[in-house]
Amino acid sequence: MAVRAISFFTAATLFTVAALNAQVQQIFPHIAADSGWQTEIYVDNTSTQTATFSIAFHTDNGTTLALDGNPQITNVSLAPRGSAYFKTAATTQESGGYAVLTSNVALSGTAVFTRVSAGSVYSADVPLGETYTAFSVPFDETADATDQFVEGLAITNPGSASTIVSCTPYAPNGSMTGVPISISLKANSHTAVLLDTIFGPVLVGQRGQLSCTSPQPVAALEIRADNDNPSISSLEVAPGGALTGTWQGTITSAAVNLTAQLSVVISQAGSSLTATSTITGANPSCGSASTSFGAISGSNVIMETVSSAGTGGIIGVVNGNSITGEYSVVTGPCAGDYGTFSITK
Repeated sequence: MAVRAISFFTAATLFTVAALNAQVQQIFPHIAADSGWQTEIYVDNTSTQTATFSIAFHTDNGTTLALDGNPQITNVSLAPRGSAYFKTAATTQESGGYAVLTSNVALSGTAVFTRVSAGSVYSADVPLGETYTAFSVPFDETADATDQFVEGLAITNPGSASTIVSCTPYAPNGSMTGVPISISLKANSHTAVLLDTIFGPVLVGQRGQLSCTSPQPVAALEIRADNDNPSISSLEVAPGGALTGTWQGTITSAAVNLTAQLSVVISQAGSSLTATSTITGANPSCGSASTSFGAISGSNVIMETVSSAGTGGIIGVVNGNSITGEYSVVTGPCAGDYGTFSITK
């Protein structure tokens, strides 16, 4: 993330960001490409400013996913309301995977998987989105009039560290059905698994909700099909609020060489964050409590606050159950203060 002219603030009071030039990372968590399937990728700029983006296509084994027509994929300029189109190359090899898009502004997009069989066209899609450390998705392993539903879960770990995704199935009444399972992903990797393979027969005939968490940000999609039938549909996952909860730690002012205790209650809805911070042992004239608003993009947290004690800004990095970062006070009795913080959940 490139940051320009940001005032950092650590003593858990107030946050304000003066100017920000952030690179936004977004993910297509599943790309289908083999002898039966091809994927078309649509990228749209819905903003009023020109976007410059690069998109990298990866297979499960870490190689570059081939595209039809050899299109430009780096430093692509997209005018306001402009769009770009990509398509996976025809292949007889299993070469599905994922795509990572990096841009100066958040973009919209859809990847459409298509298969032609016996004169019929079957397709499903996945939207372009951000990563998250928790998600849920419905599952339905019941039978229809002719067949059994089969569901697969595709998960992408675009980060530089390996992760283990833990998933727990819940029945409609909220009780756990079956036991939690773990899915290991290496750094910069993608996997696709069938639910009845990883959970065994316990989910057969059942429907409910699958709740998953990961210490590293991931992206996911569920694909649903009839057994031995090429028709499919996709189930978009609901990102969870993995940062929601109470975090404890310290905040250290570099300006006055003072360390105080910091308690932060975070509420996360999608990528949006709200936080209430309380400092114990700090300069009382700087204020001991504040409410902050911001967002998480990938593992980066950016928040701002305005309170009776002044204004300031904070940026931090999430690493599993810890957040570390820097802050500065811009206005108020402690204007000019700056430092670092570290909190754990």
